[in-house]
Amino acid sequence: MGNWIIPANSKRYDFFSAFNNNNFIDWTKKAKYEEGDIVYLYCTKPQQKIIYKTVIDKIFNSSNREVNDRKYWINKNEFDESENEKKDFIRLKLLKYTDDENLFLDNLKDNGLKTAPQGPLRVNEKLLSYIEKYI
Repeated sequence: MGNWIIPANSKRYDFFSAFNNNNFIDWTKKAKYEEGDIVYLYCTKPQQKIIYKTVIDKIFNSSNREVNDRKYWINKNEFDESENEKKDFIRLKLLKYTDDENLFLDNLKDNGLKTAPQGPLRVNEKLLSYIEKYI
């Protein structure tokens, strides 16, 4: 089982509402994830912190997509343009939500994170231990 941090931009996708309504989100697969991996969502500006702990519930491709989440996309055209692309997705099932100031970017960088996540990052043991203390 792996542990990951992925960036989430609330100016592109309303993951707050998606999690509140469904308790999961479907995310484009951009790394060698496996079912059961833990994924921490690092929310980019303005939050700049980890606020969600999720687990990869399943991996599937666009032809098996069950949920149309267009309503959560800020730019509906962006969703529409990507809808016909063949790609793989991961279903991130919500495990925990937190609003802890210890999970801000500067604190994460003081505890093993090298830079603000720009894509999927594997979490090292030091950082994992720190994150789990506050989530």
